[in-house]
Amino acid sequence: MKGEKVVKIKKKILYIIAFLLFFICIGANQSKAGYLKLNNLDFQAQINADGSMDVKPQHVGTGISYISNVIIAALSCKKGSLFVVENPEIHLHPSAQSRLLDFFSFLASKGLQVIIETHSDHIFNGLRKNINSKRIQAEDTSVYFFKQNKELLSTPVKILIDENGVIKNQEKGLFDQFDEDLDELLGL
Repeated sequence: MKGEKVVKIKKKILYIIAFLLFFICIGANQSKAGYLKLNNLDFQAQINADGSMDVKPQHVGTGISYISNVIIAALSCKKGSLFVVENPEIHLHPSAQSRLLDFFSFLASKGLQVIIETHSDHIFNGLRKNINSKRIQAEDTSVYFFKQNKELLSTPVKILIDENGVIKNQEKGLFDQFDEDLDELLGL
């Protein structure tokens, strides 16, 4: 009896993790319909769009194996805990990086303090999108940009973001490489 209960709980936990992986990495919002099947504890996603597509763990990139550890660690935290993650964007598609902030915003709204170290403009803009859509309040977030001072030491600069997700004090070097590259390509 007790063993059956443990198996049921494990299946529920695996289902939640599979759902999060499906949403973040595969993009549930990219298809009109989508669902998950958990067969013998084997994650499989089927997306119905112009046909069906089965996705199994052995057919996806290393981003899923990395982010699944991040998701499990985050879900293991208790309310009021501090969760720190470094470069959660590793091996994830840009859209998955942005959607990952939906998950982190959800965790923060449930009382988990989340600290993210990132070099990804998609993670940064994912936060701004979540502020704009009111999934998280701007005053409940803090963003720091580290820049070198004259002595070549890193100094933190608090980045101000308003309730619409707009940056109020853009710093040179703060996720502006795309614009700089585009300006060069366009000869501006």
